[in-house]
Amino acid sequence: MRGASFCAATALEALQKNDFSRAFLKKYQDAWDEDFGPEISCGLKHRETFLDMDNREIEFLIGFLNKPYWRKIILKYGDLDYHSRLAAKLSLAPPWASRFLGNGLKLLLRGLVQAAEYRY
Repeated sequence: MRGASFCAATALEALQKNDFSRAFLKKYQDAWDEDFGPEISCGLKHRETFLDMDNREIEFLIGFLNKPYWRKIILKYGDLDYHSRLAAKLSLAPPWASRFLGNGLKLLLRGLVQAAEYRY
């Protein structure tokens, strides 16, 4: 809906000013990029992180997050369109905030996997 709103506002202004040039109509793209760009960038970074993980790391992450505490956060804040909201809530959750913020998700997962293997 927001994208359509940007489109409609740009089209209306173009009609009022009788300016249909590429430079003027770029206002739509600029508004879209400003609104959606950061979220898309965040989602792409998360995708890159997960693509870089091996199956063992992914299975460990799923098992780690499949606990009531984490599921509650995921169900409350999870949104396919807004990855950053859930990522922020998960990364700032008390049990691991300092590790996540200090070392990054991948390093944390590798450490957790190694610690779990050491215990077994």
